Parts: sequence; structure tokens; C-alpha cells
Amino acid sequence: MKKRLILFAAILGIVFAVDLCSKYWTAALTMDSMHVFSWGAIDLFLTPTLNRGAAWGMFASFTTQLLIFRIAVMSYLAYIFLKSDSRMQEVALALIFSGAFCNVFDILYRGHVVDMIHFLFWSRSYGVFNIADAAIFSGAALLFIYLSIKKRHAKHASDS
Repeated sequence: MKKRLILFAAILGIVFAVDLCSKYWTAALTMDSMHVFSWGAIDLFLTPTLNRGAAWGMFASFTTQLLIFRIAVMSYLAYIFLKSDSRMQEVALALIFSGAFCNVFDILYRGHVVDMIHFLFWSRSYGVFNIADAAIFSGAALLFIYLSIKKRHAKHASDS
């Protein structure tokens, strides 16, 4: 149990530190948007954006309800983490929790979430996000992979 909690705390600490540093660095920039690099049809910009809602600014007028929902989801993620018997699932849940924690911290500290990472693919924008959002997405993708593997193993076990 102790190793699992150390893993959880390490992931939370790393995601929180990188997210917080990226937001302070972005706040120090005084431009609207800065082109960072291009690679083929992909362009990366730093575009400081304030987000009072959820993904893509949805539900911005429901800040209290969103905060309560986020804290409830974080509590459930912590519960599942404590019940988990898989390192892959633990890492996935810790990433999702950490990203949610960072965004809740932003809302409580600043009153909004600071987003800044802006990719264009073939000149099309797909939203602006932050390190916390990337942690949530990465954790969700890893959790999806874990559940797919678990389902496949369960199917093979029942076929045998």
C-alpha cells in the first residue's frame, strides 16, 4: 500500500509542478499567441486563454456545480485507486486525478483555469488546453487500454 501511495503522490507532484510552472510561465508572457514550432501539417502555439468552464469552455455559467462535480469525480477516482490491483490502472487513475486536481486548484486559486497549448492540424484548431488536461487525456487513454486488455484476458479465460 505504501508503494502505491508513493506512486500516486509522485505522479500528483510531477503533474502539479509542471502544470503550475507552465501556467506561471504563460502568465509572464505578454503576447496574445506565440508560434513555437511547425512540423509538417502540425503547428504548435502558446495561446494564453482563461477558461471558466469545462472542456472547450462548456458549462462556464455553472462554476459551482462544476467544482462540486469535479471534487466528486476526484473522490471516486481516489476510491477506485485504493481498490485497484493493477499498476497500469493505478498510473491511469493517478494521471486523471492529478489533472483534475490541478484544474480544481486553478479554479479555487484564480477563479478560472489557464489554458495555453494550442495545436493546429492542417490549419484547423482543435482547442486550447493545458498540462493538467493532457494528464487527464493521457490517463483516460491508458485506462481505456487497460480495460481493453482486461476485457480481452477475461474473454480468453472464459473461452478456455
